[in-house]
Amino acid sequence: MRRTIPAGHLFAPFAIGRVELRNRIVMLPMTTGYAESDQSIGGRLIDYYAARAEGGVGLIIAPVSPSPAGSPVDAGLYDDRFIPGARRLTEAVHAHGAKISALLITCYHLILPANGTGRVPRRAADGTGRVRRRAADGVPPTPGDPEVVGPSAVMNTLLRVVPRELTVEEIEFIIDQYAKAAARAERAGFDMVEIMAGGGYLVNRFLSPLSNTRTDEYGGTLERRTRFLVEIIDRVRTAVGREFPITVRLNLHENIEGGYTITEALRMARILEAAGVSGFTSYIGRHESPVPTVQASVPKGAFVHLTEQLKHTVRVPVTASNRINDPFIAERILAEGRADLAGMGRALLADPGLPEKARTGRSDEIVPCLACSNCLATMLTSYRRWGEPASAVCAVNPAAGKERESTLRPARTPKRVVIVGGGPAGLEAARAAAVRGHDVTLYEKQDRLGGKLLIGCLPPHKEALGVLAASLATRALRAGVEAHVGQAVGRRAIEQQKPDALVVAVGGIPRLPGIPGACGANVVMAEDVLTGRRSVGGEVLVVGGGMVGCETAEYIRKAPPPGGSAGDPDALRAEVADAPRTGRDDGLRAGCDGPFRSDCDGRGGLIEGPVRGVTIVEMLERMAADVPVTSRPFFLARLKGEGIRMITGARVVEIGSRGVKVAKTAEGTDVTEWIPCDSVVLATGHRADNAAVAEFAGLVLETYVVGDCKDPRTIRDAIAEGFATGRSL
Repeated sequence: MRRTIPAGHLFAPFAIGRVELRNRIVMLPMTTGYAESDQSIGGRLIDYYAARAEGGVGLIIAPVSPSPAGSPVDAGLYDDRFIPGARRLTEAVHAHGAKISALLITCYHLILPANGTGRVPRRAADGTGRVRRRAADGVPPTPGDPEVVGPSAVMNTLLRVVPRELTVEEIEFIIDQYAKAAARAERAGFDMVEIMAGGGYLVNRFLSPLSNTRTDEYGGTLERRTRFLVEIIDRVRTAVGREFPITVRLNLHENIEGGYTITEALRMARILEAAGVSGFTSYIGRHESPVPTVQASVPKGAFVHLTEQLKHTVRVPVTASNRINDPFIAERILAEGRADLAGMGRALLADPGLPEKARTGRSDEIVPCLACSNCLATMLTSYRRWGEPASAVCAVNPAAGKERESTLRPARTPKRVVIVGGGPAGLEAARAAAVRGHDVTLYEKQDRLGGKLLIGCLPPHKEALGVLAASLATRALRAGVEAHVGQAVGRRAIEQQKPDALVVAVGGIPRLPGIPGACGANVVMAEDVLTGRRSVGGEVLVVGGGMVGCETAEYIRKAPPPGGSAGDPDALRAEVADAPRTGRDDGLRAGCDGPFRSDCDGRGGLIEGPVRGVTIVEMLERMAADVPVTSRPFFLARLKGEGIRMITGARVVEIGSRGVKVAKTAEGTDVTEWIPCDSVVLATGHRADNAAVAEFAGLVLETYVVGDCKDPRTIRDAIAEGFATGRSL
């Protein structure tokens, strides 16, 4: 269903200082690792940002390092040699009508003048990519080594190292580096600069009483803790002049014990506004904070109440951030006057064309960000292992960081292509092939397109998978794919059609473990529970503690018994309408309205209740080992909060009618335990459907096998493989 964003806010022009923006969508800064190995800006990074500018964003904020080692895999601006590449970037963005700001960011490491030449080594001398993390131990740094530094020698819990406290002379040097980098940004054609003061990075650590215990002019009172940032702004203003906009990405709440809250942040904002900043972009939390901020379990727009308080405190423009990956949510925030601009980060990594699709009434074609955190987890290595190459990946956009080589060009010879299977791999192969001009027919034996996504969207917080299924199907159909649902095809149908190319994407099938009792009447498969084909109750034991098993356990724990209302869209909207405008759940979950609402409404299967308890048994030593590291702690905390028992390092050796026998190995000896339960759920993975694939063997000379029927993997693998196949036809 096509639907256009209401006029008047999201796509209205806006100005930050002298800079006129065509709309109010801001691409927030994200570290991607797409810069060249010497930190210069090359074709890869230019293509990446140019695609987002062409996609209709109003302002792009691109992270750059103002000092050697300040941001290890971002582009550099600490030397004049970076200006030519930066100028090519700004010209490319401007050519598509967008504006661009340089985010000056120093994370945790620095190479200071007293530490050798100031040249950044790309890898350590031993070739491992690791560097020694200099603690406050009195050991002088080796020339050229980056050091972990901070305002005080207070443990950096993300890096697990105590930083060396910066001297006043070094602080002065860093301030000067910011000013020189800002001047280079202006010379390179950037429209403004932004200072990063969030995330627990260096400037944020000066602001925070948790990490700043100095007793000199840069520590103590809030005003003195803010002095470092104020002096950066003053020096930058001197370097770029009065009219060049300077904004600050300010952490509004650190979400960590001992850190500052919104009350202190608003006082800082008044000081910074008086110092001459042109605007603010909100930031919430630190990377080491125990409060999730970007995960799928966080409601959309959950922290906008903090941005709203900032907007009512200052007179300069304010950009909202965090979990704004839906244009309808963004429009609502602006319409209610809670921010001046809407910041989106990973939503534009997933779909660079999001703004233009929303503006032109094609929001149902938007590829949704799943908030899976794969991109963030990939980049975390660049902080913990300085100098080790890292490159962001996107689960739903295989072209991210590969824009030029991923272009779908018209085929020299159009072909008749048949796709068997309408899951993510098949749909993406079909779309890519159709865009190239092939005549594509797709068959799906189920009555809906989407494959396993239609099951994956049923556990809590996975609704975006339903949106993804709808988007994949919509884009394939509009590209010209002829899709037949509820229609299974076999050898005879393919022989009759005689296609030039055949793509087999029939998916995988659940793996049934060879455990005695696995076929018992009290044993069900995880997907049968989620879809409602089978029910469970009483004490439930889930075999398999990967992502699917854990999500199924959470679903069982939270799903309603017959007659319950959880998952009812009308009940959800009523709950949203009554939600307060304070606290983390800010009542903006209604972003599921309209085209951005998933077809998966959470109904799934009902539970043959009541469920008295849920236990997960995992043979590995780590529960949920396949969940991205940036989401796993929050995910496990949710399970624990639901009272789900988790047992690791245990093998299920027998399933009985009243319980399960598990074995743990201790000092070479198996120790068994009998766990009573009423229902057993198998979440033991999938395997390739070799029989289904074999049915199509030898029929068409040009045959491809893609997705889970080739090898069960992730959504990212399925989409990437489908895209590559469709592009190669």
